[in-house]
Amino acid sequence: MLLLKLNKTIMTGPVNFVVDMDISKFFDTVDHKRLMECLKQRIVDPSLLQLIGRFLKSGIMEEGKYFETEMGTPQGGILSPVLANVYLHYALDKWFEDEVKPQLPRFCTAYPICRRLCRMLRERNRSQSIWRRSEATYG
Repeated sequence: MLLLKLNKTIMTGPVNFVVDMDISKFFDTVDHKRLMECLKQRIVDPSLLQLIGRFLKSGIMEEGKYFETEMGTPQGGILSPVLANVYLHYALDKWFEDEVKPQLPRFCTAYPICRRLCRMLRERNRSQSIWRRSEATYG
């Protein structure tokens, strides 16, 4: 369903560029402190925040041994995809809207935009270690 909507938007809408990013080991590397800061911007109930914090710190069992976790979300955990979406909203989507789009020229060839976007992504990578590879594709 999402792919159909994306296809329709790209093929019929005024789309000038598409940014494709791979996120390496995202669920293993989510910073708990940053994620909780993102959640606190929208959730005011301290009990819910505490419950989510406990979920994140629940740890893992390997070969019958318990290991505490400082980063990441539990794989297969019911909240993990929702938490990932919240985190990426602030770490990627909001940053792209607030920082990147205003700096991109409205009408321009792909090459200068790609250079500028790649430079901005490298700068962003210094503060957010979740990007493995970034590509800008223009059509």
